[in-house]
Amino acid sequence: MRISSNQITVTSLQAAYGKRPQQAATAQTNTGAAHADVVTISSAARQAQAAEQHAAAGPLANNPEADVAKYQIPDWLASYGMPVANRLGVSGNWFEAHHPEAARLSSGERKQYADAIEGHYQAVLTANGISGAEQHYQATIVDRQRSDALRSQFQQRIQGDAALLELMGKLGKALPA
Repeated sequence: MRISSNQITVTSLQAAYGKRPQQAATAQTNTGAAHADVVTISSAARQAQAAEQHAAAGPLANNPEADVAKYQIPDWLASYGMPVANRLGVSGNWFEAHHPEAARLSSGERKQYADAIEGHYQAVLTANGISGAEQHYQATIVDRQRSDALRSQFQQRIQGDAALLELMGKLGKALPA
């Protein structure tokens, strides 16, 4: 394959001869013939490729930890979840051993709980005009006062959800103060 700045020339022996590459190479030497396909790449395609490569490198290439930090959840929301094993090779009953109340619930009840928590959280964000990772990060992590106000709204929503409060009781979780 030969690549120049404005075109790519591809010699396809298999396509030309309908044989495997080593058989085609022998056929080429015997016949002296070769088949070349010429493909021209437009300037728009080159610009798109450059933009794609730049976007792929993006800000992660400069500071990956800063970008990952924008996707964290506030500690007050994390308190409604249940930690899971954070290393490979742990026992299959790790969850049951560490969260016996949650393990007694059906998978449907655990899903209902998780969906309700997520639903209330998303409703609070929407009600406050928070969308996107950057706004979320600023409102819930950086601005402690705003995060505390969001936490308060979240807890008020939960207090009005009898089904969720019942599940929280089964999980052994209480509303944080």
